[in-house]
Amino acid sequence: MKCVRIFIVSLLGGLGLLLGACQTDTPPEPPNYYDWRTEPQETIPWPTLADTPWPMYRADPQATGRTRWPGPRGGSVAWKRFVGGRVGVVVIGPDSTIYFTNPYGQTETGEQRLFLWAVRPDGSVRAKISLDFPPNEPLHSTHTDCQPLVGSDGAIYIGTNNGNFYALEPDGQLRWQFKAETKIFTAQLNIDLSGNLYFFDDNYLYALSSDGQLLWRKQPQDGFRFKRHGIVISPDGETLYALAYRLNGNIGISWLLALDRNGEERWRYELGKGSAVLPLVDNADRIYVCMDATAENFADLGIVFALSSEEGLLWKHEFLGLEIAAEPTMDHNGQLYVSIGNWLYSFDYDGKQRWRVRLGLIPATQSLICDADNVVYFMGDKLYAVNDRGKVQWSLEIGANAFFSSSIGYNNMLFFGTSFVPTPAGQRLFAIH
Repeated sequence: MKCVRIFIVSLLGGLGLLLGACQTDTPPEPPNYYDWRTEPQETIPWPTLADTPWPMYRADPQATGRTRWPGPRGGSVAWKRFVGGRVGVVVIGPDSTIYFTNPYGQTETGEQRLFLWAVRPDGSVRAKISLDFPPNEPLHSTHTDCQPLVGSDGAIYIGTNNGNFYALEPDGQLRWQFKAETKIFTAQLNIDLSGNLYFFDDNYLYALSSDGQLLWRKQPQDGFRFKRHGIVISPDGETLYALAYRLNGNIGISWLLALDRNGEERWRYELGKGSAVLPLVDNADRIYVCMDATAENFADLGIVFALSSEEGLLWKHEFLGLEIAAEPTMDHNGQLYVSIGNWLYSFDYDGKQRWRVRLGLIPATQSLICDADNVVYFMGDKLYAVNDRGKVQWSLEIGANAFFSSSIGYNNMLFFGTSFVPTPAGQRLFAIH
């Protein structure tokens, strides 16, 4: 806490009078807390996606990072399992199976491979599936930033660094595969209301049918290149939102592109110089984009945009000296939460700042997520659970860095994986209750 002390010293009859004042960086809760604008947010029915607490990277096709299931109450470790290598984002199957990717995992002979793990809710292993189909693939898969997606029929979809896109049965058997031109980088795969699947490789945005047939692949027009974070889909399923950039000299300018289901551009919005994270779309098809930019004096500059297709820019906030490197979340009342540096900010539906709270000493290392009770989970030097008034409910020391995103499952459980660094808490899947 930054403390500014003002000392005024006066000599009165040989006695010294010391006056001090202290000011904190965290303002008290505003007295008109209930006057902030809310806008109820419902889970959008999506019949092609598994109806589970967390079937894909950011929980839903709109990338809200929100679930209608409650999270942990006490903030203690239920169990942890050593995996070896990196641990990807957990997704939940229809039978409660926990799926996650395991880049740089180890075979029995010590070779590195990319695995998909299937784990029961109690932490016992159901299967460890090597993502090499067929076995004589000349370039073995060792890595992916692509996170799994579970369809309504239990199919598991995943892309790899050797360009293979797989559809697997719940037991890990291959249903079909598709070969992209280059490595598949998409963190958030997505699926539309017809069951079509969307992802990026180095050059293209692909659309596949539910049986693995190529529908189209597109590059953006006018010198743009896609940023490969992932596709976000509008609530009606008709618009695809993607980030792109275009060089202006040696400087990359970020844009938000809105595409139709055939990959044709509908509109675009210039975000400016900087790197944006995956957008979030709410029930009214408002789009929220957070970007880490650089100010004129080369200081960090975090920017939050709220946009709509009809009105363009709705509101915008800039935060000089602070970076934004993780996806935001929105609660069930339409309140937006953004990690800016090591602060958690809350904004109402009109973009007014409700509160902010400083959490630890380092910026968030994971995207924010929100549970059924509007509790937001922030991963920094600890895992913090913060309610919708900005009060820390609990915090938990992990002992290792955790990346990507946590996930909420059944029975008040929260899951995440820790980093590749070989520490006592690294390379593990954690379950918190």
